[in-house]
Amino acid sequence: MNDQEVINFLQQNIISRFNIPTSLVFENKSYFSSLIIYDFPLENGIILKHLANFYPQGNCLDEYTNKNLIHVIKKTIFSEQQNWHFALVNDLWVDRVTPRPSLNTSPYFLVYGKEAIFSPNIYLFAYKLSQESQGNPCLLMQRRMETLHKLQEEKLKAKEKISLHQNHIKRCFDKKSTWKNKFSVGNLALKWDKAHEDKGRHTNFQSLWIGPFIVQENLGQHIYHLQSLGRKIDYLPITGKELKHYFE
Repeated sequence: MNDQEVINFLQQNIISRFNIPTSLVFENKSYFSSLIIYDFPLENGIILKHLANFYPQGNCLDEYTNKNLIHVIKKTIFSEQQNWHFALVNDLWVDRVTPRPSLNTSPYFLVYGKEAIFSPNIYLFAYKLSQESQGNPCLLMQRRMETLHKLQEEKLKAKEKISLHQNHIKRCFDKKSTWKNKFSVGNLALKWDKAHEDKGRHTNFQSLWIGPFIVQENLGQHIYHLQSLGRKIDYLPITGKELKHYFE
């Protein structure tokens, strides 16, 4: 994947279907932080944000969705697993129409106000809608308005349930976790060289802790912005798990 493919996806699958979003949240990847990616939101009035890589405590909804999607992919891919991305469209559809335990409804319902209609029911639904329209158009419009009001109520309920669910997960995590590496703004820290941690990508004498860096900003949830000693700020967030204190 490259930055131009990301732009094409946004234009073809998001903007053309749902209008221009108010904000975009990307993972901490190189193709999400190029000049093209930064210029596109700027030109369209979109707020751009980045999340730390694979950090369930900081971006639990993303990781929870990814976990479910991986589970679906494993169920549908039996051979030629290297071509899993060709099945991604159908697997995404399954994920969107599947009710979430934490919401008691599906993402599809929250977007469109009704559950997905599958092939055997398409003609029956269209016929029923046609009959209602011919019989009493005003009544049909009233029903549609009631459906929209109900959708808004369901969205508010889902938002409250998400908040309660996130707080519950946070409390459970905080009880089990003890953070040894807590940092304050101005602290010196070494950063784990994740790009070279795999075997064969570093020498026996190469240190995988690089730096030091200055903690420039605490974003909460043990996520930080760093800057080099030369005052160059790294705007991609990093978690405290990938840092350790540096003592001169």
